[in-house]
Amino acid sequence: MNNFPKILNCTRFSFFGNSGWKSDFSSSPEFLFEENRLRQRFWLFENITLPSLSSQTSSDFHCFVLSSHLMPDWAKSRLDELCRTYIGEGRFTIRFARFGPARKFVRFMLASFSGDDPVAQVVLDDDDALSCDYVETLQANLSGMDVFTEENCPHFITFPVGYVLGLRGKDTRVWRHGYKFINLGLTMIGTTHQKNIFGIRHKEAPKLYGFTSDYQKPMYIRTMNNVNDSNVIIRDKWIPLDDWANSEDINQRFPFLLKPSFEKYHKLPLPIEQREASTEGPVE
Repeated sequence: MNNFPKILNCTRFSFFGNSGWKSDFSSSPEFLFEENRLRQRFWLFENITLPSLSSQTSSDFHCFVLSSHLMPDWAKSRLDELCRTYIGEGRFTIRFARFGPARKFVRFMLASFSGDDPVAQVVLDDDDALSCDYVETLQANLSGMDVFTEENCPHFITFPVGYVLGLRGKDTRVWRHGYKFINLGLTMIGTTHQKNIFGIRHKEAPKLYGFTSDYQKPMYIRTMNNVNDSNVIIRDKWIPLDDWANSEDINQRFPFLLKPSFEKYHKLPLPIEQREASTEGPVE
């Protein structure tokens, strides 16, 4: 297919700016860069998010990590070290940005990454994960579509079905759930001159611009943790997986989930100034 779009995974790691976050942690650098909070985020990033990228069956993607120039030096070094270890030299870009809209920095990245050509921009939060065949599945979806030009973009691909990893308190639990326009793994195909993945409302934009949905299999892991940036609450329609460690799908497509010692996460100290995340309503 001509003009096949490159794939860019877009992640915010403790970015201090305008990016749609609704948690109290994002309200000030004091809360956002509190050491215990950062250490919790790093544990999730190293044990959940990054292993899902290093285990991809297709390596044909680049990662853009947007962070803040205000983050402590030790944390900047740690972020760079982890990306080098799990993603690899030349396959990621970190920007320690000044305060501003996240969409602006994605636009800069798109221009340097692909010029005027369309890019498949994938949302991946720094405490979530993608299935190990996510990129391969996304490529299959892209290959079945018409030629991408600026005229028929933006276009969205949604993967509504996934898992929830519950890590709050002292328990580790897993559920399966689905939401048609969930932000996890949401892909937006667009150019530098158009809106980008950090400049849209994920529940409204696909309906406005057009979308394709792939319900075939779970494609992501969403974590409920002690330092969530959004208010995630358990819903009645979530399906619990009591024996999740023996699930064939998790063993084959999310094998990295079997490796961490979740007891270590549960023992991490909580942020000193931890407060409940405040939102306009539950995030789905």
